[in-house]
Amino acid sequence: MRTVAASLALALVLVACTGGTKSPPPPTSVTTQPVPVDTAPATSAPTTSTLLDFERPIAIDVPYVQRVLDEIYRLEGEAARYIYAKGVPDAEFNARLEAIFGDPALEATKSLYGQGAAQRFDTFANPPGTPKVKVRSVVEATAECILVTASLDFRPLFKGADRTEPDGVIILSIGEVLPLNPTGWGVVSAGKPNAGMELTAC
Repeated sequence: MRTVAASLALALVLVACTGGTKSPPPPTSVTTQPVPVDTAPATSAPTTSTLLDFERPIAIDVPYVQRVLDEIYRLEGEAARYIYAKGVPDAEFNARLEAIFGDPALEATKSLYGQGAAQRFDTFANPPGTPKVKVRSVVEATAECILVTASLDFRPLFKGADRTEPDGVIILSIGEVLPLNPTGWGVVSAGKPNAGMELTAC
């Protein structure tokens, strides 16, 4: 998966597209309204109704990004339950993560689950659930990058400590990730931005 280099520094990377990075010029303005995206139609037509659910609209809006993130985090929940049952990371588990996350979040997520396996998942729920994300606004959107504000809730994955971030930011990058991820997007950063940081990534 290709990733977009983000200029937004995040203090907390909780969840996580691989390959060469690309640094587009910074945007001249930031808007919280649905952002029109000028992009050519996909070169290959969707082959299933599931793919049609994630067909990119002319204007990327909150309902579209919510559908994308619901699917991505549903897939993370499945991956978490897979490694929990398996006991150790393997090639299939890594492929699942690489289909839905990208660096820097991909590296952080692999480390999180690797440490969990080393500790016999003693801090994970039994079994791990599915993280919950609620999109609040679309800050930026291009043909290859989306930045949204959102609340993040990872308590279904873990037991004990609070794992929520009500004022989070999520950055997604476009990628070719079929068949493991039908959305066409991957999460490259998710968490709380540093104080005073300008919300710009695309």
